Amino acid sequence: MTNKPLILAIKGDARQSHAVRALRGYFDTVETQFPLSGTAAADILLLPMLTKNGSFDGISKHLKPSALVLGGRIPKELKERFLSMGYEVEDYYDSPSLKLKNALPTAEGTLMLAMENTPRVISGSRVLVTGFGACGRQIARLFALLGAKVCIAARSPAARAEAEALGLLAVGLDNVIAVAALSDIIVNTVPAPVFGRAELAASKDTALFIEIASYPYGIDEGAALNLGRRLIKAPALPALYAPETGGEYIAQAVRDIIVRRMGVTP
Repeated sequence: MTNKPLILAIKGDARQSHAVRALRGYFDTVETQFPLSGTAAADILLLPMLTKNGSFDGISKHLKPSALVLGGRIPKELKERFLSMGYEVEDYYDSPSLKLKNALPTAEGTLMLAMENTPRVISGSRVLVTGFGACGRQIARLFALLGAKVCIAARSPAARAEAEALGLLAVGLDNVIAVAALSDIIVNTVPAPVFGRAELAASKDTALFIEIASYPYGIDEGAALNLGRRLIKAPALPALYAPETGGEYIAQAVRDIIVRRMGVTP
């Protein structure tokens, strides 16, 4: 492709607006919203992060038959729908570099929520972080830097060894009840059941739970409500606390995909 590809971007949260602004420095980019309008024969459809199934009636009027659909955490049903229409689909959130970058604003947002919703300073607080992926690492690092006593609960022995090498406490997920009973702040990053009724009941009455995992989540919301536990569900923290940075990260991931797949040089 010798000409710049044309991107049709659907409006989303604040990150999408900043991503569009950044992409305009490299490619022809037009922003639209539902009901779809704007350019015809776009090469790329850019969906916002966490796009839900929506009305894409008439999308063929705005895209080339061989168009590429890009989105972040695209639902399976929506991906299959675009594939059935003959479009290529790629999830930009699969980018390892984006996940690593996205972990920092997620961690900062988590720390902000904890500071806003606890009556004591973070220093000296007992913090349990379940999961030690990109977000878990950054969250643990920031809390530890402020003097919190951080414990990681992870299934992987390698992850626990890494946490211990960083000076953190580490236990298996099968020991989460014992650690939860001592924790002031509990942050879940695991998108699978971790805190059911038994685990929640074992925690302090005053404990603050912060859920940053995606669906199906890791904390039983109904049980938390029934037991009177404080639970903050906090998806998409970069959109709330660092939308400009989050948008720039998305734009870079999208740019990399376009360069790789279409052979263009921005």
